[in-house]
Amino acid sequence: VGMTNETQGVPVMPDVIRHPVNGDPGLPGQIAQFRLCYKILFFVPKERLMQNNISLKGGFPPIPTPFDKKGRVDHDRLAHNLEKWQETPLAGFAVLGSNGEAVFLKEEEKIETWRTARAAIKKDRLFIAGTGCESSMETIELTEKAANLGADAAMVVTPHYYKARMNHRSLMTHYTMIAERSSIPIILYN
Repeated sequence: VGMTNETQGVPVMPDVIRHPVNGDPGLPGQIAQFRLCYKILFFVPKERLMQNNISLKGGFPPIPTPFDKKGRVDHDRLAHNLEKWQETPLAGFAVLGSNGEAVFLKEEEKIETWRTARAAIKKDRLFIAGTGCESSMETIELTEKAANLGADAAMVVTPHYYKARMNHRSLMTHYTMIAERSSIPIILYN
């Protein structure tokens, strides 16, 4: 990936992503794979490479967030849904991912949703918290709050509001900054 600084993170790719797919000559090899394969990449700081080792083998649906008739998160329904889904062979759940309506929730609502999910998700399943925001600092803060609530990993969406400015360098800076400050593995989600 062209990173030489010892304090920078190391991309750790699941097996399904290690194989080149339609390599993009405009990008370094691994980043081309990141952009073209399954849109997922782990990013773990070097000093924590052997800690928090998780596997993405299996299915991890981005679960919907249920709301009540007043537009509030329905925590009872969320817990009920998670209990039902755990009767299937799913390996874990992405909570407040692309299906989770995170953009419509205030920070406290996100935290309470994660709290409900952690209580409902059995320890043999992964709890992946969608923590990505447009701001690196906000993402770092939310990621740490999710980690403190028991998230096994954080899924961080690519900032997109200033799309023209989201080049290779700015994305590497964004994700490296988050990974270096996170106590849990980061999953890049595009």
